[in-house]
Amino acid sequence: MSYSNNISPYDHPFNVGLRQNSSQFQKTTSTPPSLPAQVTASKSASYGNSLIEKLGHLYQMAPVGTVRSLLGAAAGYALTGSGIGTLICAAAGYCLPSIIGKLSEQPQTTAATPAPKKLIAAPISSTKTPSLAPTTPNGLLVPFYQGNGVTASSAGLEQILSWNDQRLEAQHDYIQWLFPLASASRYNPNAPVLDHKLQNSLRTDPVVQKNYLRAFDRMLKFYGFNRNQDGSITPAANFAARFKEWGTPNNHNFLRITRILTSLKLMGHATEAARFFQALQSYTNGVEPRTVQIWRNTQH
Repeated sequence: MSYSNNISPYDHPFNVGLRQNSSQFQKTTSTPPSLPAQVTASKSASYGNSLIEKLGHLYQMAPVGTVRSLLGAAAGYALTGSGIGTLICAAAGYCLPSIIGKLSEQPQTTAATPAPKKLIAAPISSTKTPSLAPTTPNGLLVPFYQGNGVTASSAGLEQILSWNDQRLEAQHDYIQWLFPLASASRYNPNAPVLDHKLQNSLRTDPVVQKNYLRAFDRMLKFYGFNRNQDGSITPAANFAARFKEWGTPNNHNFLRITRILTSLKLMGHATEAARFFQALQSYTNGVEPRTVQIWRNTQH
């Protein structure tokens, strides 16, 4: 005996039997009462109440499908009082529990719930103005140059300017703060980037401008130059000794000088940049022509 998968729960043989044998049951809703209530309502049935209750319990445990339909049919026939109902009821009572037990061990298949889509942050445009929040490198740069803040590595301006030449040579994460550029540093990801907003803030602040030129003078001394009162830049007494230290082929200070020349122009000191380049071109014999050309390109 088979039943359509589309059969209404109300018209299931189990419920039909209940309606035929219990005057207390009324069709008041399309959703039938739970099985324990239905079984309790059918105490007047002539076939073993304990077995009916057992079938009701198994019916609740069984997965939806053929097994559950057979349980319902067995209980329905038993409640109608037919002879075959007794046989079906007994068979269901003794055989189906083991079947249900095996079925319950199988993984239940349910409709797959689609995984929530991951929210992927959109790439930041290179033209977007970096934040000037106090905790970002750009937000820290103005206080740093005002003498009230520190770099991302907790070095203050006065501290850096007091370092000796050996410390300035060995340390590599301060030069990006003393001479910021409009492009991000490939070496120091925690360095500020001189966008238009930050550039305007630095160029219009007299304290920042004064301290910026102090930093420039300190690096000139490091390279063996002096900036005179008339603004000219000439070799210092120790220039030969200093140039011997940094004028070697492919020295990393060539990149530092390129940064300084570029930053000077961005900060409104094109004149100082031109004078520094002239001094380099005049007094640094032996530097590769390719490097000198890179320095020259910063002046355009």
